[in-house]
Amino acid sequence: MSVPPCELAHGLRPHSADTMVLKMEVGGSSGLLWDWAASEVVRGAGACAVVDTPLGDTYVVVRLDKAGSVVSLAARMKASVEQLPGNPKVTWVCPLNRRHQRLLCWGDVGATDADLAQAVAAQDVEEMAALLPRCADMLRHGQLEWRHMPALLSVSHGAPVASLAIEDHGLALEGGADAEDTIPQRVAHDALDGHTWSERTNRKTQCDRCSAWDPHECDCGARRCARCMAPDAKGSKPTCRWQQHPTRPLPFSVQDHLRWADHEKVAWIRQEIGENADLYDFARKWMDLFAGKLRGVVAQKAACIKLYAEYCPPAEGRAWRCESDLPPDVLAPFERIWNPEAPDRCCECGKPVGAQHIRRLGTPFCSQRCATVGAVMVCKQCGTQVNPAWTGCSSCKWGLWEHSGPPPPLKMSEELIVEMTEEQLQQRARAMNFWWWWDRDVKRCCYWMMILYCKVSKQSDHVPAWKRRRRS
Repeated sequence: MSVPPCELAHGLRPHSADTMVLKMEVGGSSGLLWDWAASEVVRGAGACAVVDTPLGDTYVVVRLDKAGSVVSLAARMKASVEQLPGNPKVTWVCPLNRRHQRLLCWGDVGATDADLAQAVAAQDVEEMAALLPRCADMLRHGQLEWRHMPALLSVSHGAPVASLAIEDHGLALEGGADAEDTIPQRVAHDALDGHTWSERTNRKTQCDRCSAWDPHECDCGARRCARCMAPDAKGSKPTCRWQQHPTRPLPFSVQDHLRWADHEKVAWIRQEIGENADLYDFARKWMDLFAGKLRGVVAQKAACIKLYAEYCPPAEGRAWRCESDLPPDVLAPFERIWNPEAPDRCCECGKPVGAQHIRRLGTPFCSQRCATVGAVMVCKQCGTQVNPAWTGCSSCKWGLWEHSGPPPPLKMSEELIVEMTEEQLQQRARAMNFWWWWDRDVKRCCYWMMILYCKVSKQSDHVPAWKRRRRS
């Protein structure tokens, strides 16, 4: 996809803009919208573009020759477009910002070398492709080395590229540079669509990407087949058509607000991670996008939780306002975003657990008391609470002895208990799948109900201690 030039907006007054983006709702073909955008260039606009996304959305971007009020520009453009044949409807009109730029796959003018280094360290190909849209195909085919990406990021932000010359041995810098120095120039030559493909194909060579025979060739030595030369044919990426004024070309101006509105933040995060992300993924993306605009760990956590309440669907997350409202299994990974050494939280009282904590089916508890509070033995078949001293359920008769009368309690003889050590008793209890406890003072091992017939469940009316409000 061809990417138009963009720059970071500067020198604009509040509530003013010089680049507007329109999202179309229904009606109006891309050709008709392109004619309208081109007419704006004829009237003096510096550039225009029409983008069709794979989801069927259409966006029109216009770079004006001078800035104006956002309200007046939006009203004028919306009225002008809706007068076109076919009765097209405009969903919204607003200034072009960084969120829209990433949505249109035009890169990110606010990205820095640190952002690119973080994406490289995480080997996040999609994020690297978002920062370097012209190199997206090279990244997905593994044809770009990490050490050449910072130079390409500066090129995408408008840095000049050294002039290239074609020699007999391939691509080289004018003035005669070493072969190692020509590698970034070769990458920029490929990423910036600097190839001049031959009209005829060479049947004796293969494509550099898919190894197909009969590719087209460039003087730099690159080879591409017809399929790889048109990677957007499948509709997997937006299609963009843009042009600049012939005598006064201007780049598209992208705004980066110091204070983003909450609905814009939610829309940007939803655009990056989707609709149903949990708090951990939401907080990580929030840190990547907006953490630099807010100082202090406490303030960042509070702002992130408040914004997540607007992002998540109507559920438990809507009531979260501070850290004390978060469940322990959600609070622990949330704290690790700021402090990777943060410990787990007890699922009963919510306190940090130590090294000698207890786990029940992977759930951490700070003590045996928290692990067993509110727990009852219920039948696996009917769900009725059972007596731990019996070997079955008295309601559905599952697991009861066939003879009449109450079954004997599950106990072990005193002689066998005395002869066995604590470790042997623990191994025997685990092997027999019994619920048990060990009294070290009396050296007596008592077994509750066999897990074969019963399971441990929390009482339906049990409220964990972390949910109870405590007064200071």
